[in-house]
This record gives sequence, structure tokens and C-alpha cells, in this order.
Amino acid sequence: MWKTLSSGKNWHGRLINKHKDGSLYTEESNISPVFDDNGAIQYYVAAKLDISAEIRREEEYRQAQKMEAIGQFAGGVAHDFNNMLSVIIGRAELGMRKLDSENPLYAIFQEIQKTAQRSANLTQQLLAYARKQPASPTVQKLNQSIEGILDLLRQLIGKGIQLNWIPGACSCRVNIDFGHLDQILTNLTINARDAIGSKGTINIETEEVTLDEACCDSHAKFIPGTYAVLTVSDDGKGMDRETLKRIFEPFFTTKGLGQGTGLGLAIVYGAVRQNQGFIDVRSELGSGTTFKIYLPKVMPADIVVTAKSNPAPRKHGKTILLVEDEADLLEVVGVMLSELGYEVLAANSPKEAISIVENATGTINILITDIMMPGMNGRELSRYLQKLNPDLKVLFMSGFTSEIVLQSEIQNKDVHFMAKPFSLKELATNLNGLIDK
Repeated sequence: MWKTLSSGKNWHGRLINKHKDGSLYTEESNISPVFDDNGAIQYYVAAKLDISAEIRREEEYRQAQKMEAIGQFAGGVAHDFNNMLSVIIGRAELGMRKLDSENPLYAIFQEIQKTAQRSANLTQQLLAYARKQPASPTVQKLNQSIEGILDLLRQLIGKGIQLNWIPGACSCRVNIDFGHLDQILTNLTINARDAIGSKGTINIETEEVTLDEACCDSHAKFIPGTYAVLTVSDDGKGMDRETLKRIFEPFFTTKGLGQGTGLGLAIVYGAVRQNQGFIDVRSELGSGTTFKIYLPKVMPADIVVTAKSNPAPRKHGKTILLVEDEADLLEVVGVMLSELGYEVLAANSPKEAISIVENATGTINILITDIMMPGMNGRELSRYLQKLNPDLKVLFMSGFTSEIVLQSEIQNKDVHFMAKPFSLKELATNLNGLIDK
């Protein structure tokens, strides 16, 4: 800078400056030399602008883009893994049906099934992070819902740590999947426990806040509106700035080998975002950590989605067109449907499915189709085939809920969806509900 100015030229750039209170900030500066009549530099004129807020917003935006990219990757991995798990679980169940429970091989198949199911639970966590998991939100009183989880949270943290519940005076109602609220509180509490160690304090608080445009200008992820705020704070060891940047990434952990998967805060992030909320985190080494979860406030009159009852599985003499581009999964699900007493027509592509329907001599009652397929997706295929056969009933399946079949459609009673991986009983139950409709 001084070399440029001393040569009589203007200088433009960024500097770290200090406020009168000692705090640092970034400024954009334009400095120009002012000359006397003899051409000598007499003094300098500087135009300066504090751009700290803009830099912070840029950093938050880049971080949001990074998290979105990681989420897309995680969702894709989980989708493909669920396809493989569907084959494993299906073959294990089919093997068990051929064996007596006293046969030593039966126990082996049973362990395969249990291990695959545990793996499926891991993919559910990845899908929650990627926000590809179907949610069933209901309008809840936030304080009341939290109070129902407190006993479990106190068991998780142990006797050496004090858990304080500080509910806000307002009766905040939020539209959220209760399972997601449970995941958020459980993972934040466990994380706080691990940060504290043997003795300390965790506070869980609620309040209602209204964010205006001025407040949101300094936070790229904030949106103006009225929110119920759930705060979980601890007096643990805290985090440095570099750790804070990565805490929501899947599999990132500061814990030792075997002490954590690194999915806890990733699950929190996915659950909050899927419920149209956002998170603010403050932490310093030696000063603890505070998570603030902002959830949009809703009115009590909003619609509550209720769970559907599942009828007991039974056999039906119906014909099913099964469409799946994964060959192994097509084979396994076809055998499962045959075991349930259905006649199965299998197609490994939408094009083949259309050909089967156009050339069919008998009635095809049900279409079971994967959502994501090359050439034509399951939703487009179902619409085309229902034009040929208006009475055709449809059951969608996928490793994750695609944006092509909107979440609102899946919650619609006229759209039937089955998440992979699924068991023989779940397949039968879904088909019973579709046929009885």
C-alpha cells in the first residue's frame, strides 16, 4: 500500500482495522495522495467502508452451497445403498421362508436380515441429512412436545450433568415431524454431554421471536417472519472457528475412533432444513456452545397429518406389473410378490413396461414402479399407463423421495409410496391398503 501511495498512485484494497472498543473489522479502502503545487505529496484522502457484514454473508452463502452439495451426494449414496439393501433383505426373508426355524441356516439368514436392517437405519440418517426422507409433520405445541422427551434426555446425559428446562411463556405451535424433533433434541443433548464430560450444565429453552429485514441482512440463511426458537446450550469445552465450519458435515467428528459416527449434527441440520427452519450456532473454546433452532410459527388451525393404519398382510389373485431398472432388485421383488400370491409381469425399463401393457391379453391390476429410472420417471410412466387403463392402481417405490413425486403428493391419500428397503410384510401391507381402497 505504502509503496503504491509513495509513488503518487491511488491504492484500493481491503484492510483489517480496529474499532474504538478494540474489536476488529474488515474495511474496503480507496486511498488517494493529494499533491501541492510542486507535485509533492502533502496528505492522503481515504474513503473507507466497513464490509464485515458482507463478508460474513458471503461466507455463510458459500457454506450453505457446500452443505447442499454434500447433501446431494449423501442422498445419492443412500439411494443406491437402499437398492442393494432391498435385495439383501428380500433374499434373506425368502431364504427364511424355505427353512424351518430350527435349521441352523435359519439363524444365519436372520442375522443377515438384522444386519441389513441396521445398515438401512444408517441410510435413513443420511437421507434425513439430505432432506430426501418423507416427513409427516403435525402442528404441535413445542413446549408440550419437548416436555414429553425430557425424561429420556436426562437418562442419556447421566447424573453428573444438570439439565435445565426453561420454557418460554408463549404457547408456540410449529409444524414439524415429531420424529425429527426427537432427533434434533437427542443429538444436540448427546453432543452437549460429550462436550461437557463428567460434570456441567445443559439448558433447553424456548421463546418466540420476530425477525425483521434488518436482522436478516446480517445472516444469509435467515428469512423474515415469526419463529419459535429452540435453544440448546452447554458449558462444555466449546469449538474453534475451523471446527465450527464443519460440524454439520456427515461423518465429520472430533471424537476418537469408535466414539461416534459424525452423523449426529448432520441429522440435526437435515431435520431442521426439512421442516423449513434454520440454525444459528455460537461457540468459543472454553466457553461452551449454543445452538438456536428457528422453526416457523404456525396457527393451531393448520392441518394435522395423521398416520394411516396398516391392514394385516394377506394374498390376492391380482396381476402386478413390476418396473425396476436394477436387475437384482427386479428379480427379488418379483419373487416376493409371487410368494404373496400375485401374478407378476416384470419390466426392467419404462419402455418394456409400456410394451407389456399394450400387448397384454388379460387385466393388469397394479403397477409397482421405481420413481427414478432412465428415459422416463415412474410418475410419468404411471400417467401414461393410466391413460391406457384408467383402473390401474399405482404403488411407487424409491430409495428416497424424489422431488418428481412431491412430498405433498406422497402425503395425499391418492398417492401410495413405499420406501426402500422394505420387508415382505411391508410389501404385503402396502398392497393390501392399495387393493382395499
